[in-house]
Formats: sequence, structure tokens, C-alpha cells
Amino acid sequence: MATRLEEAERSYSDERRRWQELNGELASANGRIDALSDRIRKSEAQTSEIEEARKKATDEIAKAESWKYISSMLMPNKIPALELELMLDSIDAEASRIIEPYHEGRFMVRTETQSEGKAGSVDRFDIMIYDSESG
Repeated sequence: MATRLEEAERSYSDERRRWQELNGELASANGRIDALSDRIRKSEAQTSEIEEARKKATDEIAKAESWKYISSMLMPNKIPALELELMLDSIDAEASRIIEPYHEGRFMVRTETQSEGKAGSVDRFDIMIYDSESG
């Protein structure tokens, strides 16, 4: 009976040691799981921040492209010179007609284009207002 009791105590002691080892491994595994969960949460937060920054960057690129297009379309070489020159006489007459009643013919408007560069483009467009009294 004493031998069986010793054997039972030894077996109990061995099982208790194994339980403590397993409990320690379980605590270590739980700690690693918690650390990985924190990393996952942080990664998800960074992912949403990155997506938001990417969306803002895409919007800014679209705006920049839009402004680049508008800027290029407002360059003098985009104004068709021939169409503008054909309309100049009517522009001159209309501007003079609008100004005349208010200043009793004192002012006259004249427009002028000059093409020095590429064919079909206007390098310079002037609107001149002449004062009949002072010349």
C-alpha cells in the first residue's frame, strides 16, 4: 500500500508538473495571440488610412490633370487665328457701338491680332481704346 501511495504521489506530482508546463505554454500562446490581434488591429487602421490617402492623392491628380488641360486650352496657340481675325471687325463695331452713347463718340475700340509663331495660332491679341479728344 505504501508503494502504491508513493507511486500515486509520484504520478500526481508528474501530472501536476505537466499541467504547470502546459499552463505556461497556454499563457505564452495567449500572449502571442493578443500581440497578433493588436498588430492586426493596427494594420487594419493603417490600411484604412492608406486607402484614404490614396483616394485624396487620386483626387489631387485628377484636379491637376484638369487644371493642366484648362491651362493648355487657354494658351494663345489654342485660339484659332483665322476665326478671331474674321470676327475682329464685328467686335470693333460692337464695342464702339456700346461705348458711343455714353461718351458721345469720344472713344473708339480697335482690336488687333498678330501671328508670329505657328500657323493658325495667335501670338498676341490687343484691344485698344482710342480717345478722340486726346488722340
